[in-house]
Amino acid sequence: MLNKINFVKERRKRLSREKIRDKKWLSVAIFVFGGLIILSLGLIGVNFFFSYKIKTAHQTQLQLEALIKNNQSIELEYNILLRKLKIVSQLFGERKNKQEALDYFSHLFDASVKVSGLNYSEKSKSLTFSLDVPSVFKLDNVLRVLNSASLKQHFGQVEKHSLNRNNLGHYTVSVSVLLNSQSGKKSHAK
Repeated sequence: MLNKINFVKERRKRLSREKIRDKKWLSVAIFVFGGLIILSLGLIGVNFFFSYKIKTAHQTQLQLEALIKNNQSIELEYNILLRKLKIVSQLFGERKNKQEALDYFSHLFDASVKVSGLNYSEKSKSLTFSLDVPSVFKLDNVLRVLNSASLKQHFGQVEKHSLNRNNLGHYTVSVSVLLNSQSGKKSHAK
């Protein structure tokens, strides 16, 4: 007896199993491919987003650099003006110290004692002047005042250089006073 072998039936079964397996693989491949496309689109979107942010940041940087360059001359003028103002304030401070010292010494003695020959040394910050005293009695009062502790409080260093007498009997005393930043403040406290 002859057994019937049906190769076609076996072949169809095998083809249908391969078809089912191919469909599964196709769906997996489509899913993976779709995922890769979505991931690629996402990466492209992120790339565009960050490219836009970098571009706007670069434009902002260029605008700020242009603004800084435009204001650079103003800043330079401001710095120059600031330096000039500092120098002027120092000069006025020194002038104020000189003026206060002169006022202090002109009011320190009575009207018969004259302050003259005023010289200011920028280097040593000292004020040198002469006192013209009409009599020996007034000279004694002037020397007592120049040696007093209250005068040393206003001006740390007061030096008498020379004493001369002229033909009319007037005495001339040369005095040097060291001016510092505190001498003006101290004479204000008077």
